[in-house]
Amino acid sequence: MYDFELTAIGLTENQRATYSGILELGKATPARLSAETGINRTTVYAVCKELKEKGFVLEDNLRGVTYYYPTPAKELLKITKKERQALVEKELIIEEL
Repeated sequence: MYDFELTAIGLTENQRATYSGILELGKATPARLSAETGINRTTVYAVCKELKEKGFVLEDNLRGVTYYYPTPAKELLKITKKERQALVEKELIIEEL
């Protein structure tokens, strides 16, 4: 669905499929994402952890059940602004060297 865009921002094939599933479902368990994407459930857990570390998804545990849902777009933009600022700071350090 969003393959080109998600590839352009550096997501792997499994990350793209999982994130697309989360975007389509809005909020989903790993079992539901596995059924939706065809990726085995254990892999979905690992991919969701990666997406969470990158800031793309949030995790919620309700009564012992883990759900993943997309990070709001405004929050994703904040992440990219921080990354941009970090690059500017690195450039300044390199120029000083």
